[in-house]
Amino acid sequence: PESGAATTEGEGISLKVENQSSQGSGSTISVFFTIKNTGKNALSLSELKLDYYFTKDSDKTLQFWCDHSAISGSGYVAVTESVKGEFHAISDGGKHADTNLSITSDSALEIKPGDEWTIQVRVAKEDWSEMNFSNDYLYRSNLITNLDTDLKPLSYYICILLSFHIDNLLKDSNA
Repeated sequence: PESGAATTEGEGISLKVENQSSQGSGSTISVFFTIKNTGKNALSLSELKLDYYFTKDSDKTLQFWCDHSAISGSGYVAVTESVKGEFHAISDGGKHADTNLSITSDSALEIKPGDEWTIQVRVAKEDWSEMNFSNDYLYRSNLITNLDTDLKPLSYYICILLSFHIDNLLKDSNA
């Protein structure tokens, strides 16, 4: 994978995650996701969920923006307005994750076989204060490392991929 990017594949889907925040801290988390349908059946956007785990570093309210999102390959369809982000506090994330950002789409569109869904999102605190990225699970572990799994059904598949890694983190959270 490219520097700052990680890729994993499973049955019918591949996921590339690229963290644009190359410094150890900053006022904005900026992440690009690329989900490619490598299977034979279409994937409904409304059945996919991305879970991104990080440390909030304060009690300030978080803000979410989807800067761009589109399905491309056999054509091009912008779906930016359909992408939603919701924050959840997590109590069992150890020192590397206290917050989960769930990214979903309410679009009825599908990712056809061979097509990709790209999502570019940003997160910041309401006062734009600094966040420490170096203690974030997905930042410090270079996002996703070699994962070979066969999970079914495809509904929430991506969530499960990322959750697999947070579960491994929790086992080592005292390290």
